[in-house]
Amino acid sequence: MIATSVFSILLLLSLAGFLQIGQLFYKGVNITRTSDVSNQIMSAIKDDISFDTGTATIARQPATPVTEQAITYQRFYFCAGFNRYAGVLGRLVNSDEAAAELNGGSASNAGAGWYKFGLLKEKYSGVGCPNPFSGSGTRINKDNATVLLGDNMRLSNLTITSPANSLYTLNVHIAYGINEVLTNPPTSTAVKCQSGASFSRYCFVTDVKTTVRQGLQP
Repeated sequence: MIATSVFSILLLLSLAGFLQIGQLFYKGVNITRTSDVSNQIMSAIKDDISFDTGTATIARQPATPVTEQAITYQRFYFCAGFNRYAGVLGRLVNSDEAAAELNGGSASNAGAGWYKFGLLKEKYSGVGCPNPFSGSGTRINKDNATVLLGDNMRLSNLTITSPANSLYTLNVHIAYGINEVLTNPPTSTAVKCQSGASFSRYCFVTDVKTTVRQGLQP
């Protein structure tokens, strides 16, 4: 009887240990994935600015907001190098939804109504930097576009400032996790994870900043 009780206790302790290890592994994977995505986005934009030999100032341009279930999301775009970027601030990304949006949009609404991708990069060789969300602009070519965010990630903020001639400061803020594990409102540009161990397993926020000189100019 005593031996059975001891065995049961040891079994429960072992099970609890395995569950804890599993939760830590899950958290570690999410941290790694989100950090990698953030660094890849920063590297892509930095490289595009570095090799941009144009004379136009690179700046984030506002686009028409989009509303979904009473929540309004701000959209923006900018061009750097041979790429055009389009972004939606604060919306949780579902990769299946994003792929369906890019691949299933009709000719009448392609680009103008898109908002589920979070952030994408599109190879663009046209003139200027037209608004991809405008009915009169050059809309997103899905064959040249790459979605940059993964499942359960959201672009909380992306800023491009030019404190000096041809020198830019980039800041990318990405959050991983559903609305319930983030501070309210989850669409905030400075959103954080809610405090508490139960939330930290399913939430991670990364904020990356760097500087880059346009066109590798001295």
